[in-house]
Amino acid sequence: MNKIYITLDFEEDYGSPGEEKTYFCHEKSKELIEFVKQNDLKITLFITGEITEKYKHLLTPYLNEASYFQFEQHAYNHEDVFGSIERKLENIKKGLASYEAFFSRKPQIYRAPFGMISQKEIELLIQSGITYGSNFFPSYFPGRFNNLHIPTDIFKYQNSHFVEIPFSVASRFRLPIAVSYMQLLGFDLYKKFLTNLSPTINFNLHLHDLFPESAFHRANLTIPQKIAYYKASRKGYAFSIFKQAITFFKEKGYTFELFSDLIKTIDTISIKEKTFDEIFKK
Repeated sequence: MNKIYITLDFEEDYGSPGEEKTYFCHEKSKELIEFVKQNDLKITLFITGEITEKYKHLLTPYLNEASYFQFEQHAYNHEDVFGSIERKLENIKKGLASYEAFFSRKPQIYRAPFGMISQKEIELLIQSGITYGSNFFPSYFPGRFNNLHIPTDIFKYQNSHFVEIPFSVASRFRLPIAVSYMQLLGFDLYKKFLTNLSPTINFNLHLHDLFPESAFHRANLTIPQKIAYYKASRKGYAFSIFKQAITFFKEKGYTFELFSDLIKTIDTISIKEKTFDEIFKK
């Protein structure tokens, strides 16, 4: 049976790394939750440690409807993504500590900010007792990563119990199955790439992908961000793209589940193994 796993990076507006973070898009959380309930969707949230430490109230609407959501970890913030390895490792440690203090348990799954992670960060996660990650876009993003060598299927690191669940991509062009790309191209064009789909889809989004108009004129955006989100910032446009995507996948016979459901189906003995050298191309 075809399954789709919606994953929401739960963070500040536009993933801004600046000191003056804003959370205007979270004002629309109730609208998203009502849509989720009406359509019997499931969403796995990857939450920054900054939110579980300083902005706990943003999670309340989701915790009140917890049967529709799963709560996992997304580092502490996005500030140290381009910093030293020491700062990146500290960012993970702070994120895990904040998560555990809030939920009284370790997360099952970790997701790196911007889909950028190093071998040392994976090794730290393993040492910390985390066994699942969803860290890689197996595609190319100028200035961030070239992951065209990354498997599109679930894999495990050799000599470890750490399982990686990559973001899903469409067609031979490895176009990420993500709301931001659907908005950029328009869904009528984007869906032409949705051929030969995997029976298991890891579908990515952010609140600022769904409700960019809530923050576009109030958040501290960079020029590239303003250009990227200008089209989507039209009232109602962005969320309409998400609705079209949900309708499309329903018509293709997909059902919506949480990452915890996917984990139950993973046979860690039979999945492919990859060495660190293969993934990080030393």
